[in-house]
Amino acid sequence: MRVTKQDIFNVKTQLQQEIQQYEKQLQELIVKQGMITKVAELAQSILEYNELERNIGDRTYIFALLSSPPESLRNPLVKSNLFSYIEAAETVSVELVDFLLNDFIQQIKFDIQNGEDDDPGLVQAEYKEYIIPGKIIAERFDEIEPLLEEMNRFCKVLQPNYDANEAQTVLEYGIRKSISADTRMDPTLHLLKEVKLQYLTPEARARLVDEVEEHLAIIRFEVAKDQNIAMDKAITMLEAREMNHGIPDSAPTPPQS
Repeated sequence: MRVTKQDIFNVKTQLQQEIQQYEKQLQELIVKQGMITKVAELAQSILEYNELERNIGDRTYIFALLSSPPESLRNPLVKSNLFSYIEAAETVSVELVDFLLNDFIQQIKFDIQNGEDDDPGLVQAEYKEYIIPGKIIAERFDEIEPLLEEMNRFCKVLQPNYDANEAQTVLEYGIRKSISADTRMDPTLHLLKEVKLQYLTPEARARLVDEVEEHLAIIRFEVAKDQNIAMDKAITMLEAREMNHGIPDSAPTPPQS
């Protein structure tokens, strides 16, 4: 899919509207927090506050990228941070991840076709570091093999004796990178257990399924840790309120995320 300037404008408009909506919700929540007297309820509101802040921050981050000229995606500094944009977009929607990837792919093909990436290793890096993990996070599994075939064609032009089975290493690396960043593991498990992929060996599938299980354990740990931190903050906030004679603050201090 070719990304146009109008497409970018439409996405930016949507992001801006969502940012404004979340900012309004954030201010309403701050006022509400000043009236809460129960620890568990206040702890839940702190988690909601942190989630709203993240929603605003991720969208603002993507908005800034889309406000730059499209060719800036070919800038080495911007490219080095591209996966952080993909991670931010993943918290918004898989559609936004795919939109960013399609824009990036346009710019990368320009570099490859114009000789900027003149070594198979450089071409592979574009695919394994950004394109393949991004497409997995975007849940565009049907595009993975065509993209790997495309990568092989580019590499063959640069190095006639290039081994097409290099795509196995690129794919396994790309899946592993997507696992470390993704928060929705069910689609990845479906990919590993159900989707037929020419370049994914049974041994690689087994290794990657184990890594998904490890990542799920990390996610569960982080959720529990955040809940405990929120509970501690709620207790601290209520104790501070009691020291002020139990009078709710008219402008309560927002909890730190």
